Amino acid sequence: MATVGIIGVNGRFGRWFEDFFKARGDTVIGSDLETKVTNIDVMEKAEVVLFCVPISKMKEVIGECQPFSRDGQLCMDITSVKLMPTEAFRDYRSQVVSLHPMCSPTTQTLRGQTLCVDVLSLNKHRDWLDRLFADLSVVVKETTADDHDRHMAVVQGLPHASVLAMARVMREYGIDVAESKGYTSPFYLIAMSLMGRILNQDPNLYFDIQVENPYVVDYLRKLIRILNEAVETIETKDRGRFVEEFLKSKRHFGDETEAASLLFNALIRLRADLSGPHVLKLSFEGDKPGVLNQITQILAKDKINMTSIHSWKSGDHFGFEIGFEVPIEAPQVRKVVKEILKVPSAKIV
Repeated sequence: MATVGIIGVNGRFGRWFEDFFKARGDTVIGSDLETKVTNIDVMEKAEVVLFCVPISKMKEVIGECQPFSRDGQLCMDITSVKLMPTEAFRDYRSQVVSLHPMCSPTTQTLRGQTLCVDVLSLNKHRDWLDRLFADLSVVVKETTADDHDRHMAVVQGLPHASVLAMARVMREYGIDVAESKGYTSPFYLIAMSLMGRILNQDPNLYFDIQVENPYVVDYLRKLIRILNEAVETIETKDRGRFVEEFLKSKRHFGDETEAASLLFNALIRLRADLSGPHVLKLSFEGDKPGVLNQITQILAKDKINMTSIHSWKSGDHFGFEIGFEVPIEAPQVRKVVKEILKVPSAKIV
């Protein structure tokens, strides 16, 4: 275990990692704008320092802390861009590793998520860092700052700008969002979820991702040119040009088109599993091993077949969403639901 310092401890990722390190048994000290503990206190006392400040403040804060870095210390940042922080870390005496979790801090766990890792210097803390990645259960993607930012222009910058543009078109045309859901196709549902996901978060984060990545503007200019060509193709009803560009892109994607189709179909099945009158949504409080076994035994006794089951966890609550062949209001299902609700703390949600 180590003494871990978090600069920006009151931010979303700061709080997430504070809880994570404390649960793991590390000693945590944190600083933020309104804490008595200062950034300098953290630098002087912590073996490992994690910078979790906003992208727009990262260069400044890293620079201010540089004189207090020391040999044998490990400093890391959590930032969606890499060229800027790695340049700011250039004169640090400590070991430096730059991190980018490819998910929001609203995620309950990083298990299975990609973590981009740019190692600037690392020796003493190699084993500690490997244990950290194992405890996080992340998929590590080793990269360099330049490669990271080039790919993030495609993975983040381009999709974010495109999705926000779609949302703005809907707004400026006065499209009733709720009404449009009545016409939802699986494809539109995913597009809507992307728009809603981004609009439900901090606009400053998305601004900083666009502005601080030096490659985003070039991709957006290319997108504008291609969209203008698309308008011309549609206005002139040039089927040949449309099909030609379509097939060129299909060849470029290669086997990934099949993989994408499989994922899309899986999402459609998942949506079907989690919605409609055939789905029972249950919630339980606390840690109760064996609850699922109790449920399946009740169903087996009454010969009720499940068509799907999905689990979830939120804080101290966990639950299951169970699909049946018949609606949950059917007499045979209502009977077993009464039995399931006898399980301690079971509730329908």
